[in-house]
Amino acid sequence: MVLNADSQYTVIGGDRGFVQIIRTHDLQPVYAYPQCDASIRSLAITHDQKYIMAGLSTGCLIVFNVNFNVLNQPRRDSGTPTANV
Repeated sequence: MVLNADSQYTVIGGDRGFVQIIRTHDLQPVYAYPQCDASIRSLAITHDQKYIMAGLSTGCLIVFNVNFNVLNQPRRDSGTPTANV
C-alpha cells in the first residue's frame, strides 16, 4: 500500500495480482489495473506522480502509467470514459 503525494489516493496491491487506486477519505475504488500474473509484493509511486511500479513475487517489475489529476475530475457521462489512466 502506498499513498500519492497529497494523500488523496491510496494504491493497493495483493496476492491475486490486482493493483487498485482508492480514494483515501472514503475508501471508494477509483481505478483498477489489469490483473498481473503473480502476487504484488511491493508498490511505489515515482516522485513525479506519473507512474506506479509494482514488484511481483516472480521478480518482475511492472510499471503502470497514472494521472492523478484526471482522477480528481468528475465523470461527464456514465458511459463516457474521461481519459486513459
